[in-house]
Amino acid sequence: SAISAWHLEEVRALERRYTEWESAERKALGEVFEGWQKQWRRLMAVEQADMQHELHVQARQDIEQWKSQEKASLLADVKFASDVAKGEQQEQQVQLCKVMLHCRDGLKQISELEKDRDELRARAEPAEAALAALKVQQECSVRRAQKRPVFSTRTEHIAKRVRAEHDLRLREFEGDLFSKINQAFQAGKITRSEKDNMHQARMEGNRAAHEPQGCFGTQVAASDAFSAFDIDSDDELDDDSADDIAWHA
Repeated sequence: SAISAWHLEEVRALERRYTEWESAERKALGEVFEGWQKQWRRLMAVEQADMQHELHVQARQDIEQWKSQEKASLLADVKFASDVAKGEQQEQQVQLCKVMLHCRDGLKQISELEKDRDELRARAEPAEAALAALKVQQECSVRRAQKRPVFSTRTEHIAKRVRAEHDLRLREFEGDLFSKINQAFQAGKITRSEKDNMHQARMEGNRAAHEPQGCFGTQVAASDAFSAFDIDSDDELDDDSADDIAWHA
């Protein structure tokens, strides 16, 4: 036990000495590193200042050389321009005379074109008046045609079927309208009552599209009913066939 106690005290003493030595070493290394950094920064600042001075001197020399070259080039250009200007003045005078003659010819053509324009305008006034009268007549015809309502039970049935055909809830399904309605009901998109109403509208629309003139209590034909809703008679309107019989069953 005495040896163990002595050993423990020695270990603790060594640990304290090691810790003190380590902290002293770190402090010394930090001071040395900080001094080295300061010296390195001073050297870099001196070197950078020398490089900037050399660059300034070189830039001044290049600028002076460029100025001398530009001055000689400008003097040569001025001399060449003065020589060319003398010859160009004569050419410009000749061209100016040609342009003046061309302008005179253009003025003559403009006066002739203005005369032709006045003649054409005088001829066009009666035609414009006739065209305006024809436009007014067409507008009156369109208003009279719009005032004639084309409503009947036939058109109502076709309108209901068209709305069912273009229902947003049926767009994601394929096939005819009968299949789309059943698929939408099976997918939970529509209720049973909506399914029954869509099938009823589909069958009544098929009947309204294919019955002869004189049915549904009016003399409105199927083609007139289609035109009332701005759709073509070639749209997908299936006949009452086996699918309707299956739906009734």
